[in-house]
Order: sequence, then C-alpha cells, then structure tokens
Amino acid sequence: MLSRAQIIDGPNRVKPSFLKRTTIVLASILAILVIVAGAYYFFSNQTKTSTPFAGLESKVTRIEIQQMDTTNVLAKQGDLWVVTSSNDVLANQVYFNDIWQALDQLNVTEVASTNPANQADLQVDGSGLVVQLFAGDEVSSHFYIGRNGPGTMPSSYLRFEGENKVYLVDILLTRLFGYLEWRDLIVSQIDSETINELKWNDGLHLAKEEDGWKMLAPEEKVIDEAQLTELLVSLGDLKAIDIAEIKMVDLDAESSSFAIEVKTSNDDLWRFAFWQHDLDSGDYDYYAIREGSDTVYVMSKYIVENLLKSAGQF
Repeated sequence: MLSRAQIIDGPNRVKPSFLKRTTIVLASILAILVIVAGAYYFFSNQTKTSTPFAGLESKVTRIEIQQMDTTNVLAKQGDLWVVTSSNDVLANQVYFNDIWQALDQLNVTEVASTNPANQADLQVDGSGLVVQLFAGDEVSSHFYIGRNGPGTMPSSYLRFEGENKVYLVDILLTRLFGYLEWRDLIVSQIDSETINELKWNDGLHLAKEEDGWKMLAPEEKVIDEAQLTELLVSLGDLKAIDIAEIKMVDLDAESSSFAIEVKTSNDDLWRFAFWQHDLDSGDYDYYAIREGSDTVYVMSKYIVENLLKSAGQF
C-alpha cells in the first residue's frame, strides 16, 4: 500500500508551479482574445455607423421616398435633380443642397433601442418615411426615418434596413426628406431692394432714379416708394401653386392677360407673362411663364391680381 507521502508526492501529482504557469498562459490568451474582439467590434462599428452617409453626394443618382401611400422618385439629370414621379419636372435644387450638407457630417452613433418591439412606437417600422438612395441600380443606403426625438433640441430616430438598432441623431431628418412637394414652384427669386425698373405691356413704366422712384409713362410723376413696397416684394418672391400640364408653345403670346419686365441694379432682366384660365369649378387661376424657362406655372388668382391691383394705384 502506498504511503500518504507517496500519494501526495507521487509521479502523477501535478505540481503547483505548473498549474500556476498554465493558468497565467490561459488567462493571457483569453485577455488577448477579448481585446482583439473588442477592437474589431469597435472599429467595425465605427466604420459602419459613425458617418454612414459621408461621400454619397457624388454617388447617388436616384432617391425614392415613401411617405404613407405616396412615393416621390427623384433623379439626377446632369447637374440637376428632377421629379421623375411628376413628369421629370425640375425639383427644388435647394432641398438637395441641404440634404447633402447635413448628411455628409451626420454622426450616427447613439443607439436608442435594439428591441424590435419599440420600432412601431419610434415610427421606424415604415409608418414614417422610408428612404432609398441609389447609385445607378444599386441601393447605397436604405433607411427608415421615425418621429422626432425627445427634448427641445432637433433630433430624429433612424433605423437602417435589416437592423434592429434604432439611432437617435441630432438633426430633423423629416425636414430634409419629408417635403410633400418636391417640384420647383419658385417663379422668381429677386432681391426686391435691387429692382430699379418695371414695365408693363400696357405702357406703364416705373423707374428708380437718383432722387427716388418715378413714373415715366404714360405720364411723368414722382411716386412714393412706400406705395411700391408690396409690389416689389411680391415680384421678388413669386411662387406657383402647381405646374401646368401644357407647354409654353401651347400659349398664345398675343393673348396674355398682361406681362411685366423687371430690371435690377445688377443688370439682371426678368420677363413674366400671365394668362387667365378657367377652372372646372367655374372660377379661374392664371398660367404664368418666365422668360428662359419652359415651365408653365399655375398661379393663384389672388397673387396675380394683387400685382395688377398694386400697379393700378399709380
């Protein structure tokens, strides 16, 4: 029979020094694996989510935005964006400048939720805005814009297709992508303070001279500039309510209701013509064209006739 000493110190006994070395090696390997895994996750996550929209401006050629039952399709033609879902009408280019400027530096790091059950409440389940950015026929980014975030600072909830993570970003994404009207309905944008000459096709001619505004025709007289303020502001910021389905060639220049020529101190020249047209309801609006554009705008009766009313006071 083996003695107690033989049992304790026998050939099969694992010495404490060996156990200690083995434990240290295993612990070191485990620590290295944890560090490597953590570094991989951190850098991978940073690459994917910190600025996921950076550089997309030069790549994206089409944008599809679904909002409820409406889908707006926007496409780049040359250097300009058009609304392909509305007969390729020119889009408001300012909207796209705002989009790329905001998205390029947008940090997407703060995770608000990873629970799919919260997506409906945050409106990132498709009940908000669904946006797809295309580079050619390939989807560059597909994401869901939810409701605005908490607090008074601008923020929005955002989720990428195929992920359960919902991010809180410090920008109102609905302001960038939630327009109900993407078409360019701006007829004129003129700094009203630079306007220095107006001519109507009925002979009325107003000009700003060194000593103030004057009527040059049909008679000569001095005009109180305060009387002109509303008219100048209106001419400087004319907006349509719709785009007509007809083309400029369908309008007879000789039958226009009236036309206005606007000159500025910057030597810019703007010409507008207006045609009264009947509506199905029995009332009427106006068609309007701007020289240099093929678009026929639909303008409200109130806006156009306010121009006539203002002109008639001189």
